[in-house]
Amino acid sequence: MKKPVLMQIQEELNEGIKLGATSAGAIITEELERLQWRHKREMDAVKANDEALRARLAEERQVLAQKKTGRDCRRQSMRHARTWRWKEGGYRRCMRELRPSEQN
Repeated sequence: MKKPVLMQIQEELNEGIKLGATSAGAIITEELERLQWRHKREMDAVKANDEALRARLAEERQVLAQKKTGRDCRRQSMRHARTWRWKEGGYRRCMRELRPSEQN
């Protein structure tokens, strides 16, 4: 019959050493720290990409809103062609009414 072989971690634990202080625990702790550092670096890259995409989305939304405003003005101008004459500034008047914050 073979004598049971004790692993180093078993001997260290039998000596009363805490798991984190054993040689195996040190290796695991080192690996966890490395993985945490890598995860943080990856998350920082994702966050930077997310901020860039949000800025791009905001710009595209603004462009679409301006296009919609212009289209709405043209539609309103065409709808009220009898009272709103293009040559009398009906389009510009419409733009001012739809975007009062830009009045100067």
